[in-house]
Amino acid sequence: MDNTPSMDRTTGKLEEENIIEYNRFIAKNPKSFTSKLAKILLENNGAGYDKLKTLIEKEQDNYFK
Repeated sequence: MDNTPSMDRTTGKLEEENIIEYNRFIAKNPKSFTSKLAKILLENNGAGYDKLKTLIEKEQDNYFK
């Protein structure tokens, strides 16, 4: 089980290796709903875990309605 953090809990910023991976995924899967979620993470990098969680949950709720 991998327990490598994707976000610095102190600053709320994504780790650089994760930013690279999210951008790679978006480039390969531009029409994917997951890419939309990754874009939200990237656009709100540094906003903190709780805000990101709220934004992602809101987008998921809208998608599955």
